[in-house]
Amino acid sequence: MRGGRVIRCFVLLLSIAHVAVVAVVAAAAVPLLEQHSLEHFSKPGPYYMGTMMIDAPKTSIFRQSYGYAPVAVYFPTNEPGSNVLAGAAAARASNNGTTTTTTTTTTTAPPLFQAIGFGHGAGSAAEFYTGLYAHVVSHGFIIVSVRNMAPIPATLGDDMCHGLAWIISESLGHGLYKEESMFYNRVDTDRVGVMGHSMGGGGSLHCAMSWPQKVKAVAPIHPAPGAPASLIYAPMMVPTGALDFVTSPMMVKTAVFDGSPSPKIMPIMNGVAHREPVNYAGASRWNGYLAGFFTLYLKRDLRAAMLIWGEEVGSLSRDSRISVAHRNKGSVIWLESAEAVLKHGEVLSVTGKLTKTLALTRGAHYKLEAFKRIEDGFDVDVGFEIQSINEYEID
Repeated sequence: MRGGRVIRCFVLLLSIAHVAVVAVVAAAAVPLLEQHSLEHFSKPGPYYMGTMMIDAPKTSIFRQSYGYAPVAVYFPTNEPGSNVLAGAAAARASNNGTTTTTTTTTTTAPPLFQAIGFGHGAGSAAEFYTGLYAHVVSHGFIIVSVRNMAPIPATLGDDMCHGLAWIISESLGHGLYKEESMFYNRVDTDRVGVMGHSMGGGGSLHCAMSWPQKVKAVAPIHPAPGAPASLIYAPMMVPTGALDFVTSPMMVKTAVFDGSPSPKIMPIMNGVAHREPVNYAGASRWNGYLAGFFTLYLKRDLRAAMLIWGEEVGSLSRDSRISVAHRNKGSVIWLESAEAVLKHGEVLSVTGKLTKTLALTRGAHYKLEAFKRIEDGFDVDVGFEIQSINEYEID
């Protein structure tokens, strides 16, 4: 059409819902949304790793019990060998209200880190996973690793939740050192993740089931069953191996994957056995995908979305090492038209709806974003406005 441009809209949806939407398209120059590759997440991130041992009280914001949960906390640092949380100087300035700007330097707000609980396997010590810890921590996460002498899913999961409750309390200023804690105001108190290997994978499922208000992403690695799948409401990635004869892919799919009502993906990697994430026993081939998955759902960084959910070359489902990736995104967007003719200064509406592909008995978490396409050098900005929803509430 003369004077117009044809645009094609590609929409990424991370949600579970059935909603009617109107896509509002306006002419404006905006940058394309960058996507990070597996190579990006497989390389070490910008941080080094510090460690501290903690006895997390079981009288916590998670649950009122008795005793202590021994955990190790692995956290980002700016220097190798340091035990000071990365960004400490900026945090002190921010907490003291002394953020200053000069002609040469600017003190910026310190980074906010997300915490992930980890449970070790029944036949492995927690220290056997330090390679995985170091990789995930380098990408800006804090790992709270359980040390439990009775490694069954229920005890590992409860201790995992108590450990995460400890780090949240430290960030809120409710810990032993109050506002003097280096974690004060430095940890996301609304969103945590959980993961674990084998029996610890079952523990991560138990924690996700027990504390759905906080656990927003779960990644049980070659897991044992640990909770009814129907009670896992967080998005879930379940890495498994074709040569795993301890927790076989068939068992994992039946007991862990199939019944979950949330967005979920279960990749099965060729040539991978049960001890893949263990130091020196495996090749750590899941590390990059785990870093990308938690970046997507805890940091809510959509630059990791196509790696986890995409269907093109470079995505998880198209990795030549993956024999099959069982998955259910949770919902699909349907627009009445895949194309729209737009003129400069014009706002155009395209009606469509989102259809959920999973049954859900609770309110879901929604994220709706769009990518623009460029044709003939004409940039467009694509946004969405939800017009109506059914009984499922938007969180």
